[in-house]
Amino acid sequence: MSVNIVDISPEIFPEVPGCPALAIKREVRSAAIEFCLRSKYWRADLTAINSVASQGEYTLTAPTDSVFIESLAVKHNDILLEWTTERELDEDSSTWRTDTSNQASSVIATAENKIMLYPAPESSVAGVIKVKVVLKPSTTATTLPSELRDQYLDAITAGTKSRLMAMPGQAWSNPQMSVYYRGVFDRGIDDARMAVAKYGAYRKSARIIAKGYS
Repeated sequence: MSVNIVDISPEIFPEVPGCPALAIKREVRSAAIEFCLRSKYWRADLTAINSVASQGEYTLTAPTDSVFIESLAVKHNDILLEWTTERELDEDSSTWRTDTSNQASSVIATAENKIMLYPAPESSVAGVIKVKVVLKPSTTATTLPSELRDQYLDAITAGTKSRLMAMPGQAWSNPQMSVYYRGVFDRGIDDARMAVAKYGAYRKSARIIAKGYS
């Protein structure tokens, strides 16, 4: 589910008199992007991907109005895969780039929107690769995920007000309140981070995080 950014604007209009609607829409989007980048709160399960025989790398398609921050978890045949790196696989096997199997054991994030399964699937099967990702709104988004409005509307609107009130020389400029609303926004992000830490279903392996390959 999603909510149109325009529907959030009425929460902001009264405190930024004279501010153009387009500026409010732009800053709602910017606040939401920052919120998602810092909290990694917006998570989604992508449409299941078909495996292709002997193909290890797959390109992911982000939902409408979003872009990837990172891939969080990958399953093959409903088996959760271990995150690894090309360096580690090079150390373990000289043939890993051509190895195939009916069950992958590991996965590499080769880009924000690409993953590589190891070993590569040995056959083509519909819908056997499942990916959970962390998202942020795109810079052209017209909608936001409804869970941001439902859970963190105060934070998103506070971040928007802070951005708008920090603009110099405008009828709605208010540096003091901008600082106040920045604090509300930052606390909302902290709350979302704690929610992710408490309820997040997947985490990358401690080994990968420790080596800096997050």
